[in-house]
Amino acid sequence: WEVSAYLTTKAIAAGTYVVMMLAMFAGLLEMTEALWWRLSATSIAFLGLTGVLLIKDLDRPDRFLYVLLRPNFSSWLVRGALFLSGFGAVLGLNVLILLFGLDPALMAMLAYAGVPLAALTGIYTAWLFKQAKGRAWSRDKWLTTKMSIETLVAGLAGTFVLTFDVGLFGTANTAGLVQIALAAVLIWAVSVHGHHAVRGPQLETLH
Repeated sequence: WEVSAYLTTKAIAAGTYVVMMLAMFAGLLEMTEALWWRLSATSIAFLGLTGVLLIKDLDRPDRFLYVLLRPNFSSWLVRGALFLSGFGAVLGLNVLILLFGLDPALMAMLAYAGVPLAALTGIYTAWLFKQAKGRAWSRDKWLTTKMSIETLVAGLAGTFVLTFDVGLFGTANTAGLVQIALAAVLIWAVSVHGHHAVRGPQLETLH
């Protein structure tokens, strides 16, 4: 359950950032200081939870530091840890900018690095799973596409929640209820998909 939950929390953390930044660049969303705080805090919280779940799933959690201190750069586990760290660093810089009242344009500039790092954070698990040659993951040519969509769907759900008072659909009051309801459905769908994506190959006979 740790792996399937980790897929969901990772998708929320990374996907919400990606969707909101793309919406900002497209002129569809005005990032106020309140929205920057909500986005940064939400992504940091779910990214932190992702790290806890990832470490908890290891047979020897105490050896997690080996990933950073003695990295094997051919492993997608190591590469994923670097993506997570890089994305986390961008979020941390956002918080510092907000705390010190610096120009918000700096956070928009950081997004040029943050968006690809967040996207890689959301989908690298597909490449990690593909290293398991005896499982169905290695034979699923759509796995990367599926996790990309999963990340965007979770990100859309996160965006709906964080912008509940902006009113993306109709009036603000009605929109808030609609957006939160849609977000709940989307997160449920991502969680179910993540569970089946992990559980099925784990139960099959090794080839």
